[in-house]
Amino acid sequence: ATIEKPRAPIKYDIFFFSALFFLSGVLLASLNLKFWILVIALFMTITFLFLRVVLKNRCYTWLMVLSLFILIGSLYFTWDDLRFRNDTNIVFDQRLEFKGVIVTNPTFKNNSQEFFLKLVPPPEGNILVRAQPYPKFSYGDEILLKGVIKKPFSDSYAHYLEKERIS
Repeated sequence: ATIEKPRAPIKYDIFFFSALFFLSGVLLASLNLKFWILVIALFMTITFLFLRVVLKNRCYTWLMVLSLFILIGSLYFTWDDLRFRNDTNIVFDQRLEFKGVIVTNPTFKNNSQEFFLKLVPPPEGNILVRAQPYPKFSYGDEILLKGVIKKPFSDSYAHYLEKERIS
């Protein structure tokens, strides 16, 4: 019997596992497990460092580096989320006049139409508009609206809209 020497990682293996660990960090950060991300990543890094030293196997070096991608993914998600929240400048529950550009095709439901509107500053951000069925609007229309911008009615719906980058 012959003992095979472990092969060096191939470029697509490195890319695949880097992306996998990065996305794992994004997932954990999106679940608000920020403290546990640090614990998990440090535990994995120390474990792989220990195995690298004890077993003298270079593959554990790659795993140690990859475990740091969990932290990088988490930091990216946190940075992007903070940037989204800081770039939003919307006044809620006040009657306003605001202008914007329709950034999705309107969907028609019962007696209304819905679309996402990118506001033209000074209020900045994207909102979900529910309007009467007529006049019909189209993607790319620039419109002037008068009304009240309200916060979503539930936290779960608010999180869904945030995922779509809607304030």
